[in-house]
Amino acid sequence: MTSYENLPLYLMNVKVFVKMGLIDSSGWIKRFLYGLILITSFVGQMINVSKTWSEDIGDTSMNFYCLLLVTHCLIRFSIVVKKAEKFERFFQCIKQWYTDIEREGDPQMVGTIQEITRKTQKLSKVTIYVAALATLAAFCYPLSFDERKHMIEVQYLFFDILQTPYYELFYLMEVVLVTPTILVLYLPFTNILLISLMFGELALKDLCVKLRNIRSENEETMLQEFKECIEYHGKVVDMCDDLEDLISIDGFFHLALFGMILCMLLFVLSVVHNLRLILMVFVFVSFNIYMIGITYYYANNLATESLEVANAIYDTPWYRGNLEMRKSVITMIARCQKPLQMKAGGLYPMNMETFQAILRVSYSYFSLLQGLNQYQKLWKSSQFYPKSICVKSAHKVFLHFNFKRLEIISTMTSYENLPLYAVNVKVFVKVGLIDSIGWTKRFLFCLIPIITYVGQIIHIFKSWNEDMGETSMNLHILLLKTHCLIRLWLMVKKPKDFERFFQCVEQWYRDIERNGDPQMVGTLKEITKRTQLLSKMTIYVAAGGTIAAFFYPLSFDRRKHMITVQYPFVDALQTPFFEFLFLLQVLCLAPIILVLTLPFTNIYLISLMFGELVLKDLCVKLRNIRSENEETMLQEFKKCIAYHQKIIALCDDLQDLLSMDGFFHVALFGMMLCMLLFFLSMIHDLRLILTILTFVSYTTYMLFTTYYYANNLATESLEVANAAYDTPWYRGNLEMRKCVITMIARCQKPLQMKAGGLYPMTMETFQAILRVSYSYFSLLQGLSQQ
Repeated sequence: MTSYENLPLYLMNVKVFVKMGLIDSSGWIKRFLYGLILITSFVGQMINVSKTWSEDIGDTSMNFYCLLLVTHCLIRFSIVVKKAEKFERFFQCIKQWYTDIEREGDPQMVGTIQEITRKTQKLSKVTIYVAALATLAAFCYPLSFDERKHMIEVQYLFFDILQTPYYELFYLMEVVLVTPTILVLYLPFTNILLISLMFGELALKDLCVKLRNIRSENEETMLQEFKECIEYHGKVVDMCDDLEDLISIDGFFHLALFGMILCMLLFVLSVVHNLRLILMVFVFVSFNIYMIGITYYYANNLATESLEVANAIYDTPWYRGNLEMRKSVITMIARCQKPLQMKAGGLYPMNMETFQAILRVSYSYFSLLQGLNQYQKLWKSSQFYPKSICVKSAHKVFLHFNFKRLEIISTMTSYENLPLYAVNVKVFVKVGLIDSIGWTKRFLFCLIPIITYVGQIIHIFKSWNEDMGETSMNLHILLLKTHCLIRLWLMVKKPKDFERFFQCVEQWYRDIERNGDPQMVGTLKEITKRTQLLSKMTIYVAAGGTIAAFFYPLSFDRRKHMITVQYPFVDALQTPFFEFLFLLQVLCLAPIILVLTLPFTNIYLISLMFGELVLKDLCVKLRNIRSENEETMLQEFKKCIAYHQKIIALCDDLQDLLSMDGFFHVALFGMMLCMLLFFLSMIHDLRLILTILTFVSYTTYMLFTTYYYANNLATESLEVANAAYDTPWYRGNLEMRKCVITMIARCQKPLQMKAGGLYPMTMETFQAILRVSYSYFSLLQGLSQQ
């Protein structure tokens, strides 16, 4: 019996393949019929493309796109049919594994697998709705034209496809057979790939939990537990190899065809003027980018999580184990330096860098096609003869904190008065975003920004075709509000994680104050003074921002809001709505935006500075190891290893809390700076120029300081390796020297904050963002001049 068919993780995706007879079937009739349908459509498309090649370039591009789509479906059909038995074994393996985790897994992992199952079931339900809508569109789309037309344009020899009865026959075939066949092959196959990648990531997290749960004092027990983890890791590696073997060829053709598919769609979008075609092409573009984007996103997550295993190994108490334990740790860490990366065709790694490269290549093809199309038009018009054609390619660069079972003795929010954070944490406590059991403050705090955000979107939508400069300014403010809402969502979603993080930092701060090296206590006081100065500057900026929000709209002759909004059924510029919205923005909205932007950024910066401080503290502890006794030296070094593990856990927790904010900061900053520069190049009003210059300086400063301190943290983490080498390890015993080697090996990988887990927050990334912003600005200027 095919027990995997009813596995909740895959829901109906595997069941579809079983019912179609593609897997778990000894018959060949169903497979033959499905193959016949696809091949018949493919041949008709090939004949049509070859006969209409010299006609309208837009129609040819659309037909070529449909041909590539059917080609991809044929490839997937061939893979499933050829490797049916391998698919069956793979699903059986996943079923057994899933059941084992449910039955014997760690409670935390059982909760995680249930959460992932809910996500995959939601994904499968969305697939059903997409398939239903696509079938309906296939039925209605051809009927919306005056002339006879098919969803997928085909031609055959010896008869005219648009004449009765062939037109009706092929119309019904495409609606009833071809479209469902394409959808049944395309969507469940993609879902199975995504779910398998998510399960691989889950298995790696389970391995990390097992490694971090190794806490036995007995050397033999510890070694046995570690060997079980090695076997588990081997099982995960085998699963990933099996998955790559199943989908590698599909990934290669997906990679090869997607660039052309996206290029064709963008080109069609640039040449058609029919609203039906524009909507259809726009849907196809969004669908294709989403499909490859989400595939590469989850494959990238799998590779990232496989590297995390090395950190989990280092977090084990290996320094208390025997010689065999330490050798096993070194070997496993060495293996984990190579990520478990899915590769398209065994050549191209499926990660976000490859995805960006595909988008760049697609845009290059699109630019080339546009240039050829313009040249063709000029040549046909014979108005002049171009001497050269320059084709430009536009390149777009786009807690559970493992507190080591830290027990918080008191529930009192002592971190609220921690000198390090000054007023920043206190602000969030007072507004009820953290350390609050009530929901009233949070609700009111969220309601006002959301109402204004909706009003901004309506205003931009209604004034889209008006002055380009004003639209750019409105878009900038909308992006700024979007970033504030993301931060608000993070605070509301993870209040307990923030509280635990602040409690941990507060305890650590007190420990350094009480027991730290005199040099480090002096450094801690110096950093506290700097953070308090930063907090005072925040207060002044907030006061200045509120005053500006009050006077800026009043400086105009006409009625104007600080943030321009519109609502249905209400004129925002008429009394009493103007006065009400004016006071709402000045007294409520401006303070809320400032509270969300400035203290949140300060907390991030201060946490990065504290991380840098504790790394310096670790370096001091390592360099203070000067004992002549081998055992004493070894014990001191092992304490430093435990301290290093604690720092890594702190950085992981900070990454977990603020990674999503960093991602949107990167994604939005380029557009925000571009909009401001473009607006600055178009206006001549001194008030607006001063406002834009302030925004540009503020936006650049905020991103620069964040990336500067994140870069400092990464640099200081590399310095730990030098400090470990500076210990008198050459006077230590064999165990001491092996511990030093292992610690230095771990320190080769810097403690790097990553925006969204993808982009390292370094000065190189900051420079890249500035370059991209200027590229966008140049593009907008070119469009404006045209």
